[in-house]
Amino acid sequence: MSEPGPPLNLREKYAADRALADLKRETRLEKAALKGYWRGVLLPAATRLAAFVIGCLALGHWVIVPFREAKMDRPQPYYAASSYYMEGDLTRAAESLKTILEKNPLASPANILMAKIEVSRGKPEAAIGHLKKARETTLDQKEIDAWIAALERTSSPGNIPHSP
Repeated sequence: MSEPGPPLNLREKYAADRALADLKRETRLEKAALKGYWRGVLLPAATRLAAFVIGCLALGHWVIVPFREAKMDRPQPYYAASSYYMEGDLTRAAESLKTILEKNPLASPANILMAKIEVSRGKPEAAIGHLKKARETTLDQKEIDAWIAALERTSSPGNIPHSP
């Protein structure tokens, strides 16, 4: 052990104790200030950052990923059928339309396109059936009625009109 220094008088001892107490108090104040800075500035900032990150992850998980996985690159059945019809592939066009008509037998665009396919195949009776279903839900009822009347008047497939 080291030898103790010269004895301190009471006044010096009191000043040393006072300096030590002041140092402890300043340390406590600095810790309190740091704690206040943490609570007042850093904690809200960290909370907002965490909420933002969680929000982005949730958005990605429940919105973006399912949207990507919705197979948007695959054409919708009606547009695929329309494309097949324009290319002259009536069989594939009719198959694409059957998926729509199984779910919704009164779908006007699908029934009208199916009627066009049936007319192209030379089956005016089947086309009239599809047109009657389409007439129930379409806004172009007069035009469809005119096409039905033309199909009923026509006896040979060569005289059948090709569009409503």
